[in-house]
Order: sequence, then C-alpha cells, then structure tokens
Amino acid sequence: MTRSILLFDGDCGFCTSAAKWWTKRLLKNNESVALPFQQVDLKAFDLTLNEVAEAVHFVNAEGVHVGGPGVAAALSALRFPWKLLGGILRVAPGSWVITRAYPIIARYRYRLPGATPACKI
Repeated sequence: MTRSILLFDGDCGFCTSAAKWWTKRLLKNNESVALPFQQVDLKAFDLTLNEVAEAVHFVNAEGVHVGGPGVAAALSALRFPWKLLGGILRVAPGSWVITRAYPIIARYRYRLPGATPACKI
C-alpha cells in the first residue's frame, strides 16, 4: 500500500471532522495520513497557501488531486463500500457530479455538521 496524504483546512471544523472520518476508514496497514495544510511544508508538494486554502488536496503516487477529484481519490483509499464510491466518482458520469458538487459543499461548509466560524472564511 502506498502512502498518501490528505491535506485539509485545520481551522475548519467540518474539514477536520471529515479528515478524522477518512482516517478511521483507511484500509488496514495503510500508512496514509490526513494533515492540516497549516502544518505541512507546502513547497515540498509544490503547492501554495492560496491553492490549499481553496480546496482539499489528496497527494498519492498518481499525483496531486484537488477538490472533487481529490475527494474521489481519497475515497478510493478507503475500505469497501467507500472504495467503490471513490472509483465511481473518478470516472464519468460520477466525476461530473463530484466536480460540480464540491464547490457547492465547500462554499456552504459552514452550514454543515461540525462546522465552526472559521469554516465561513
């Protein structure tokens, strides 16, 4: 199993809750981690603060996946049934759905469970 990193906004309660949910569902023996982008040397991934503040980033052996495709790739690292869902969201027409849904969810994340005032920024 290759190591992957889920970079999320550690100041956002919803994002932090989602990252914890993801970590609990990783395949056994998976060395992948979820890290707040605020605690990572972004230059090591050739990323900027503006990029990671805008959307979730999932980094694995395939590359860097951003936003909706990042969510789909991250789901693909999980146990069944989430792995299956991730696979569905990585190909059309599932990829069309996640690509369009992600910006809406990100925009209104402050209204979702686990949200904090920082989520609205």
